[in-house]
Amino acid sequence: MIGVAVVTGASRGLGAALSRALAERGVRLALCATTLPSTPCVLRRAVDMVAADEVDAFAAAAQSELGRIDLWINNAAVLGPIGPVRSVDSTAWRRAVDVNLNGTFNGSRAFLANASDSGVLVNIASRAGTRSAAGLSAYSATKAGVIALSTAIAEEQADTGLRTIVVIPPSIDTACKTPSSGRSRSCSREWRPPEDGEMRAGSGRCSRRPTSFSAPFSMEPTGPSSTCRLRRAAESTAGGMRRGQRVAVGR
Repeated sequence: MIGVAVVTGASRGLGAALSRALAERGVRLALCATTLPSTPCVLRRAVDMVAADEVDAFAAAAQSELGRIDLWINNAAVLGPIGPVRSVDSTAWRRAVDVNLNGTFNGSRAFLANASDSGVLVNIASRAGTRSAAGLSAYSATKAGVIALSTAIAEEQADTGLRTIVVIPPSIDTACKTPSSGRSRSCSREWRPPEDGEMRAGSGRCSRRPTSFSAPFSMEPTGPSSTCRLRRAAESTAGGMRRGQRVAVGR
């Protein structure tokens, strides 16, 4: 049962949708982003996930005000820089590494210091971390790092009551997808919620499938569908995590 949850990058996109879905389920929330989140919650702060001291202070405040943290979702990320490696600005590259990978590390470490005995850590990765694409070198490299980091944490916590989940979602239509044009991007295929048979409780070791792992819980992509209905995807994700289940998500 999730009573207290933290969501980073909660001011927009997937983070905002997850926050709303959790709030509707009665979860007490502590939310942070570089700009203050608008979702009703107990605690909200403007936090730079790159700054470990800010993240630690936010986590300590959440634990002090709400109690031990049952669920921590590391969602904060940037998509850029976009372009071939030969023309990528090194400062922008380092910023992507700082936000996407170091920020996830900072959040994960803060959670481990303030987690409940049965706490769940959720790190949002990407298919780009398993299938890199031209022009997305920074995003792909950092999301691959998130997957590796999550696997390491899961192995380290294997004998405790803490669980680690890495979520590798399909394409989601958010403002982050088109930072240069400012226009939303449509998907050619509809997302579908998981079938009953795909919702299955389970535990186990690391999966050999490149787009998921179970250590001890995972969210596995199955089938040919994609996503562009952000709210429904977030609600399904939040519901599955709250029940402590493995949740099948459209590939």
